Parts: sequence; C-alpha cells; structure tokens
Amino acid sequence: MFNRNAIAGKKVEFCISENSEIPEEIENVERKNAGIRIVFKEPTYIGKMKLCLNTGERTEYTLFTKRENAFGAETLDVAEDVYWPELEYGYTSIQKKITALSLAVSASNASIQEIWLYNKVQYNKDRMFITFLALLLLAFFVKKWNYLSKKVEYLVFLGGILGVCFLYTGGIQENGWDEQIHFMTVYQLSFRGNASETNDAVVRMQERIPKDMYNTLEEKQLFIQYMNNAYNQNKEMTEKTVGWNYRQTGYINQAAALWIGRHLNLSFYQLFLLGKAINLLTYLVLMFLAIKITPVYKNVLLLLAMIPTQIFIASTYTYDVIVHAGLMFGFACWAKIVFGEKQKRSSILIVVSIFVLLLASLSKAVYVPLVLLCCLIPKEKFSSERQFRLFWGIVLLGCAVVVMTFSVPLIRYTINGQTGIMTDSRGGDTDAVLQLQSILRHPAVYVKMLITSIIEALSDFSVGHAALANFGRLGELGSEFLLVTVLWILDCFSGIKGTFVCRITKKMRVFLWAISLSIIVLVWTSMYLIYTPVGTDHMNGVQARYYFPILAPVSFALLGGRNVEFSEKTLKFSLLPPVVLSLAALYQLFIYL
Repeated sequence: MFNRNAIAGKKVEFCISENSEIPEEIENVERKNAGIRIVFKEPTYIGKMKLCLNTGERTEYTLFTKRENAFGAETLDVAEDVYWPELEYGYTSIQKKITALSLAVSASNASIQEIWLYNKVQYNKDRMFITFLALLLLAFFVKKWNYLSKKVEYLVFLGGILGVCFLYTGGIQENGWDEQIHFMTVYQLSFRGNASETNDAVVRMQERIPKDMYNTLEEKQLFIQYMNNAYNQNKEMTEKTVGWNYRQTGYINQAAALWIGRHLNLSFYQLFLLGKAINLLTYLVLMFLAIKITPVYKNVLLLLAMIPTQIFIASTYTYDVIVHAGLMFGFACWAKIVFGEKQKRSSILIVVSIFVLLLASLSKAVYVPLVLLCCLIPKEKFSSERQFRLFWGIVLLGCAVVVMTFSVPLIRYTINGQTGIMTDSRGGDTDAVLQLQSILRHPAVYVKMLITSIIEALSDFSVGHAALANFGRLGELGSEFLLVTVLWILDCFSGIKGTFVCRITKKMRVFLWAISLSIIVLVWTSMYLIYTPVGTDHMNGVQARYYFPILAPVSFALLGGRNVEFSEKTLKFSLLPPVVLSLAALYQLFIYL
C-alpha cells in the first residue's frame, strides 16, 4: 500500500538534467548519443524513474540496472518501456537497490531532458482500496456467513466486490474483449437522432488505446487527466455510424447510463466508469433475481454466477451482460414454471420467460434454441386448451423471427452471390457468403473439423481457466490455481444425493442436451462464418465465455433431478474456490498497480 523501503531506508529524490549539478549520491554521469549512464557511489534503493524526453512521437527505451544479488555477485537487469509525449512524463518501476543505471533511447532524434530517480513514501490509494475490498470479501465470507447463507441469492453480491475492483483499477483501457468497439457503439447510441457528439477523447478511443499507453499508477493518472482534457476539445456533431436496431438491445442499459452521465456533466473518466458500473449492477441484479426465483438448484445458479470470468465480463463494455444474465434469468423463470407449484399468475410468468429469452437472444441469435425450453412446460400449467395453443404459436413464431434475422440475409446474399457484405468489421479476409459456399462444397470436411474443434476445446472451455478465470487482456490466472478449480468442481458433484428434488424426465434431459449441443454447434459455425478467413481449415474466434448461457441447462441435465444438498458448511466450502480465485485476481491487480 506504500513504499515500505522509503520508510525503512533512506529517502532519495534527485533530478538529472543538462544544466543540473550531479547529486552527491552519484559518482558519475555519462551521456552518449540519446542515452545516459549513471553510477552510484554505493548501492542505492530506487523506487521509480521519472523521465521526460524531447520527442513528439511514441518512443521506446531500454533500462539497464546493475545490482548485487543475495550471493554477492553483480547482476544486470533489463527492462523495456515506452514514452508517450501526450503524457509529458514516463514512469518506470525499478524497486531495487542498484549500483548503476543505463538508459538507451531507441529513436535517434529523441533526447533526454530530465530524469528523476526517487525513493519516497507514496501511499497508493488504489492498492489501499483493493486491500479494503479483499478484507471486506473475507469478512463477509467468514464473519457474516450466518446472515447470508439463509438466503443464498444475496451471496451473489460478493462477486460485486471483485467487479468493483476491476472498475476502479482498470482506468481508461481496453481490458475486455473488443471493449473499445462496444464503447463507441454505446456512446453513439446514447445520443438521439442521427448524429452524435465527437471530441478528441472519443477520437482517441475510436483509434483504440495502445496496450503500452501506461503501465504504472502515475502514468494511469496522467492518461486519465489527458483524456478528461481531450473530452472538452474539438467538440462537434457528426453523423452516427451505428443506429438502434434489434441487435443493439444488449446496449440499452449502458447507453442510458451514458445519456444520464452526459447530462450530469461528468468528466470522461467518470462517464467511462459509469457505463461499466451499470453493466455490473445489471449482472448482479439479474443473477440475484434468477437465484431468488428458481425453486430448485439455487446453489448451482449461485456457483455459476460467482465465476470470476463472468464478473470480469460484467465490469466491461459489452452486450454479453444482457445476453448471458438475461438468458439465465429467463431460464430461472422457466424452472419456476416447470418445477414450481401452479400459481394464479403462472400465465404472466410464462409470458415473462418467453419475452426475456427472446429479448436476450436478439444480440446473439445463436442462443435462440433456449427459447424452445418453453415447449417443455406441461399442458396442465395452462388454464385452457386455447391458452396452450396460443403459447405454442408465440414460441414458434418468436424463434422463427429471431432465426430469420441472421439466416434470411445470409441465404439471400448467398443465392444472389453478393459478397463483401457480411464480413468482420475489424478486418481480415472474412466473408460469410464465401465461407458458406465453401462449407456447402465440402460438407464432410466441415463436419469433421467442427466435431474435432469442439472436442479439443472441451476441457479448457468447461473446467479450465479459459472459462473460469480469464480476464481478457489482463490474462488468465496461472496454472498453479488449477487445483482450486478442480476442487471446486469435485465439491459441486459431491453434494449430489440420490433423492430427487424435481421431476426431470428422460425426455426432458434429452431435450436439454439437444438444445445445449445445438447452441454449441451454432456458436462454432457462426464464428467460422464471420470471423474465420475463407477456406481456413481451423476455426477462429470461439471462446469459453460463449458457453456460459448453456451451463444452467447442462447442470440440470447432469443432475437429472437429483437433490443437491448443501449445508451451511458445505455451501461455504463450495463458494471458497471462487472467492480464492477472486482474491488471486485482486492480488494480480495489486501487483500491477
């Protein structure tokens, strides 16, 4: 939380420039071309280096430091970093006791104006906040368990602690999958009419934030300040490149948040965080309602809601929150109808289930087979034969409409030979029409490739960290945490008892498996059509996060109606692995800052 070495050791802070005097701690300063070499009289602990270059473009530099290791031998460490003139200063973390330092600048036309080397007490507010949240998570988990375990749906908000941490520490950066693209879509949708406001900050976001824009807390703060200033520069109204349509339903909550934020005159950074915060809140509320409303397997849905990857996704700009959490809520409504007692308002719940499942499928139509789950609702749940037939008509018509949204254009373009229309907006040699024609010419080859791809990815997409602990551009948790996930899965299945909590017939289980498998096939096929170069003998773009909406029906099919008995102690142990994974993610964020 602070630089403890500055408290325990000597405080150091000096500046080296062309006209400055050499500090007494330094023996020699030697300049060569665009670089500099500094030799200390004795080993000196340096926390960070602050650099100012005379350059107008992105410039890479290499830092060499000499130190004595624990065996008394001299060791050379090498670190590479990038200087961005927009930030005015560049910071590089050293955190070592060194005897010499050399800086080599890659650009020949760049020169060093000033270098600050310092070791001083600095209280890191971000690290303090992460520590507070980690302790809060443990406190809820250990001390307040008796209050929360009686109503397990409230435990889902423990995941919000990790989500808030992702929000607070992320800064203005593309941490999630295609987050810049999602943000630009949300930003334009937050304006009415056919025009949206643009400014230097929005232009910067549209160009995408480079991965190496900042990697220290100081650079992060400088970049936030830079973007806040750019948000008020060169403002003008321009024509929108996106507009409202059925596929934009997953952006409704975020667009509304940005609309409110703009009217409150928030800074760009605050506006950026607000859109993410609304997404996180939407996820937590929908998963809370899903767990609360389902009459069976509440613990199973709770464990699914606590998957760290899903909480990370919920704290980014994406339409996956409405899709994933919406489908889970719709599934819970279905479970309430099928396995709960018949109620006077069952017809309303049936309508809600169909509506939510269809609405959540609009942004990603590959999940529309989940709507067919409503066909498993028994006839006796309806008040009349007429109502039952009307229900079937609505289900089939709704599915047909959603399927037609992507199939009809593809079929029409394929028949007419219209290429270059359905392609990946991010570029690449992709074309859905040409890809479909290739599949139709080689159906056996495609089926073999499809089956092989699904099988090869099965372990990673089900029990691996690609599914459970993947945090986008921040990376996955290390393999050392794989044991935690294995124990998690074993513990989940250890709670299965022979008694039956609900009546899942063999026909129903087959139907659940069929729907889940059809969604998997649609996911892989859609990725091959849109995101894979034409004629490629492998599939690109499929990720484990796409499997989340089918985890609930797969869990019900695996359990087969058997009871899952989690006492307070066993449920606590079952939730311990996601808490451990969350704490591990918090620790990685802690080190990053």
